[in-house]
Amino acid sequence: MNIDPHPFLVHFPIALLFVYGALELLRWKKIFDLPYWFYVKGFILFFGVAGGAVALQSGDFLEHVYDGTPLGPLVLLHSLWGTAAIYIFAALAAAYIVKWMNISGWHNRLFSYPVIGGVLRYAWPFLCGLSARMLDFPWIILAVLAGLTALSFAGALGGAIVYGPDVDPFVYFIYHLFF
Repeated sequence: MNIDPHPFLVHFPIALLFVYGALELLRWKKIFDLPYWFYVKGFILFFGVAGGAVALQSGDFLEHVYDGTPLGPLVLLHSLWGTAAIYIFAALAAAYIVKWMNISGWHNRLFSYPVIGGVLRYAWPFLCGLSARMLDFPWIILAVLAGLTALSFAGALGGAIVYGPDVDPFVYFIYHLFF
């Protein structure tokens, strides 16, 4: 029996990224100002991206199975949307890591390494500025919405691969945007 691990590997990271998106879009001042809120969101985002990277790899292993079949273009589009989603969320995760390193002082430890420290010391102000802008109100909302949209498109197209394009109205709509 040939068991495909891709669905098992995909659903947990998708759930984490959707939870992260909901937490990021939740802008209640009472919750947003909690001292641990940044760390909770960053933790969920980091593990969602890490799991998403594993899911992308498992999907890449399966892509060759569909080359030259009628499902080939659909599988490719599904892969492109999934990759876009992970890249968007990975950029946000990188911004979280830079901010965390800046808050905790961890970047100072990296400065002591000869090669990495020299490059990092030069690039650190730029990385901190970029991180601050990415995590600032209007930009983070746009990035989260873009990531959730790409993730939704990838999920709908994955549903079309497995169950067909008529499985539900959302999958039907997304499928017919492209095919």
